[in-house]
Amino acid sequence: VSTQSTWEAVVSTQSTWEAVVSTQSTWEAVVSTQSTWEAVVSTQSTWGIRAAGIDVRVSDVGARIQEVMEGHSFRYPTHKGRVQSIKNLCGHSIEQYRIHAGKSLPSYDSRDPLTKMLEGEQWAIETFGSTGEGAVTTLGDCSHYMLNYSSPNWLPYHWLCSPDARRLLGHIKRERSTLAFCPRWLVDRGFAEWRRPLNELVAARVVNTYPPLVVNGRQHYTAQYEHTVLLHRGCKEVLTRGLDF
Repeated sequence: VSTQSTWEAVVSTQSTWEAVVSTQSTWEAVVSTQSTWEAVVSTQSTWGIRAAGIDVRVSDVGARIQEVMEGHSFRYPTHKGRVQSIKNLCGHSIEQYRIHAGKSLPSYDSRDPLTKMLEGEQWAIETFGSTGEGAVTTLGDCSHYMLNYSSPNWLPYHWLCSPDARRLLGHIKRERSTLAFCPRWLVDRGFAEWRRPLNELVAARVVNTYPPLVVNGRQHYTAQYEHTVLLHRGCKEVLTRGLDF
């Protein structure tokens, strides 16, 4: 970021610094401005908010995020390089009870000429940066699940799933609807043997999986920052902006 005032606006509060991972190796990952590289990724949320607006193409917002993010470098005791925008994670539009409402907002120039932000829409402006290759992969057992709200209600679940899976599906619809959940909550509600029926629902594409993600390559760091923005006529409201973020 070219001006000192912009940096001071991002890292002026103590809580912002305390939110940064506190290991010594992370603090040694300095960028050219002598701030932590995580603060660079945090700043991109601010640039994404500035670029967002009614009738703005999401690819233009992503291009601005990428330009600023990849314009910074980092240095470890063992290697150095440029901060990379993560290409296979995106921000997204939000609707009531639909956290991923259909439109995506990448942290890079996707060259999509058609998808635009529209008046009245809510957006999760998420910025993802990495000291690795700019991509993530899944790792380990799935930690979060969410009902697939694109799955039609008329789908013949009684043909696709066992009675246990149908009972679990009924519980998910009543208790969670289309909000994300973790298996621990199922255990707390009496579904000690949740794995097999839940896997049935996943195989039937009734439930989506959201497993842990890691950056490609070892000894690399990632960071993600996010704000929710509502596009009013003539202005944009940052719903998540507060003294602590």
